[in-house]
Amino acid sequence: MSTPKLSCRIPADWVGDLSQCLFDWQTLEGGNLALAAAGLSIVFLRRQITQSDRQHREEIERRHRAARMSMPLALAAISELTQNVADTLADRFEKAGNNEFDAAVDELLDAHPLKLGFEPVEISREITSAFGIFIETLDDGTNARHVAELIASLQIMIARFNGFKVSQAAADLGMINLMIDVAKVRFLTESIYNYARFVDDAAFGVVGVISIDNAWDSILRCANGLIFSRQRPEHFFQPFSEAIGVKKKNRQSPWNEKFEI
Repeated sequence: MSTPKLSCRIPADWVGDLSQCLFDWQTLEGGNLALAAAGLSIVFLRRQITQSDRQHREEIERRHRAARMSMPLALAAISELTQNVADTLADRFEKAGNNEFDAAVDELLDAHPLKLGFEPVEISREITSAFGIFIETLDDGTNARHVAELIASLQIMIARFNGFKVSQAAADLGMINLMIDVAKVRFLTESIYNYARFVDDAAFGVVGVISIDNAWDSILRCANGLIFSRQRPEHFFQPFSEAIGVKKKNRQSPWNEKFEI
């Protein structure tokens, strides 16, 4: 079977077949107009999408600037909390270091038989809400991971401090490790300050960015800073250094890790 050839139908008799000629012409022009309309629709649709995306980005940027402006106050509240917790732990640790710890525990038990821990602390809901709005508008995954680590570490620190028992075994070592938790929160908090104050627009996230050794060194620096104004800060330097040295030797990450179920 031969393949049919494609050809345009041209009327043999233009006068006799004028209506068919006009019909074909109209059909051709109608197709061209439809194609032109479709092309214009695509152009307008792309413009609308681009404009909508731009408006959405501008709205996110406005919300982020507003959330960013509230961060210094939120960070200051966390810094104040970490200092208060560190002072409370340091007071008790110093008593343990000069053989007054057992007497202090006995005195505490005599006055409050059921009160074996510290006065509970908490962070206001306004502060956590401010961080929620802030992280919602972050477009950098590293920064978002940093803020998530800070909030998680803050919650863990508060839970451990509120649940700490001064009469537990190796309470002095427990307090040192808890102060390292506090220092970690302080380090993560300080890392955001320049960005929050519009001093630096660069990414502030350090979680998973800096090495484990550099992270522990920074946490050690913050731990020493928390007790630097005490009468005998050197009383804490060696315990901090030894505890963090063990963590570095074991290649223990300072960041929260996935729980295995």
